[in-house]
Amino acid sequence: RAGFAALLFDYRTFGQSGGEPRCRLVPPMQVQDARSALSFAQSEQGRALGLSGERLALFGTSLGASVAVATAGVDARVKATFTAPLTRVALRLRRADATWPVPAITPPITRAMMAMTTMISMRVMPSL
Repeated sequence: RAGFAALLFDYRTFGQSGGEPRCRLVPPMQVQDARSALSFAQSEQGRALGLSGERLALFGTSLGASVAVATAGVDARVKATFTAPLTRVALRLRRADATWPVPAITPPITRAMMAMTTMISMRVMPSL
């Protein structure tokens, strides 16, 4: 059968997930949450919803792009990643329009992305 099933989730403290303080950005926690989502996809509950526990891929945008790549670097269950990092777009918009509200959060996001890149390098690069 052609097609795919998707499991959407919010990281803890983000979106509809619980937890305090809200929107707490700790990249290893977001990777752990992604790995928990993979485990759910492989569970009986996930299979009952039509998820395949064998052919797992991750898709992430913005921060989620870093989380997808970092998770793939530490979890062999991930067979592919599809990413669309948006940090460079926000930085370009910051230069174009200093009054746009997103640039105020761009520096912390950029630091988080760089932290993820460091983590990815430490965990993935030695095995290449």
